[in-house]
Amino acid sequence: MPSSKFATGNVLLAEHAIEGTTNSPSVHAAELATMTPASTSTPVGTVLWRVVFQTCRGKLYLHQVSLSNTNTGGEALEKLKLEYQRVMSLHPFHIWDKTPVFFSPVIDTAVLSVNSAADLEGQLETRQVFVTQRKRELELTAAFCTPELLSDAKNLVKDNTRFEIGNTGAGLEREVLLIGLGLNWIGLLFLILMNLIICIGIGGVVGVATRDVNLGVAVTSGVAAIVACVQAVLFLVFK
Repeated sequence: MPSSKFATGNVLLAEHAIEGTTNSPSVHAAELATMTPASTSTPVGTVLWRVVFQTCRGKLYLHQVSLSNTNTGGEALEKLKLEYQRVMSLHPFHIWDKTPVFFSPVIDTAVLSVNSAADLEGQLETRQVFVTQRKRELELTAAFCTPELLSDAKNLVKDNTRFEIGNTGAGLEREVLLIGLGLNWIGLLFLILMNLIICIGIGGVVGVATRDVNLGVAVTSGVAAIVACVQAVLFLVFK
């Protein structure tokens, strides 16, 4: 009897050993499959663009926007639009920057001033900068509101490495994409109506009060000149 039990035990031990040998590769494979995503690094082809955002008061703040070399023009503009909406909700931007009634976003290219740092590495907060050589980009401005307009531009990101952080080309490390504000049609009509109301209204009141039409006309002309000067100053500030 003892020998029989001993033999049976050996058989069981052998079976467990065989099962362990058979199952271990699949267990290791499962463990490796589980561990693989954890070791995934930043996707190949990802680039960071230097993008400057403008407030309604004309101040400029430098940020970085993540894009991919495989993005079409429409996809890149959609990402820029989403980042613009996100940045507008952050400090130091205010509620009137997020929903400007009389202004619409416009896109320019520009060069960082020599008095502004271009290096974004280690930046912990929004950095105010100054720019020079602003140039309006009509295609990008139109596509900012309707990104589908540039859906056929397959190499928009690849063809604009000048905006990439880390670009070592001569002078390219200071070029930025600037999303600013331009007066829209609502703002223009509002200004025209306000001009008419203020000028004619004040001139009419003066003319009726003094019963002198000539004086009323003169006041209207004077107020119109003052309003025009104020508008010229505003245009220079927000152009």
